Amino acid sequence: MQPVTTIEQDGMDIHKQMQRIDNDVNGNPRYALHFLAFASDYNTAAVIANSVGWRQYNSRSFGGCFVGQSYSTVGESLAIAEAKVKHETHVPFGLVWRHTRYCYSEISNFQECVGNIDPQDLQDRYLKFLENFRSITKKTLVEKDVLQMFIADLDNRAQIDYREDHWADDREITAGGKRFDKRCRQLREIHREWLGGAA
Repeated sequence: MQPVTTIEQDGMDIHKQMQRIDNDVNGNPRYALHFLAFASDYNTAAVIANSVGWRQYNSRSFGGCFVGQSYSTVGESLAIAEAKVKHETHVPFGLVWRHTRYCYSEISNFQECVGNIDPQDLQDRYLKFLENFRSITKKTLVEKDVLQMFIADLDNRAQIDYREDHWADDREITAGGKRFDKRCRQLREIHREWLGGAA
């Protein structure tokens, strides 16, 4: 018999807390969950609940609750448990990115240099992020350690192409390095709370 994982155990605990309420207007089954099933504070709970399609439930009988639709409460409970873990390890990217020729060139360069990253797991995840970078949006959830690697690469490229003024005779490279410098500082500011002095 396989041991129960922490996520599976949390899913079972969440499942026990689900309360059946009236169906929605289309006859779909709905359930209510107190915010403490999602997180220890309401604001964080709201973010996690919204990420899996649950919304604030405005009912005097269910104060501090969220409501969700489900035909599989076991699967829904597990999805909520997974979302709670993901909230701890992922953050929205935070920026609308302007893709330029310089950007494409340097992202490709970042990919070529991932072999220097340890451990292998982080190397693989960072490479996947870079390969999919064109599809990244402001709201795309990104793993925190992967985002730290990206910020460090931006900072390194900005140092070489802009701050040290090695390319004063090449406006495209200098301008690209300047944009990377700006984006690096913006990302650090957006994620200042969890980054601290780590990036």
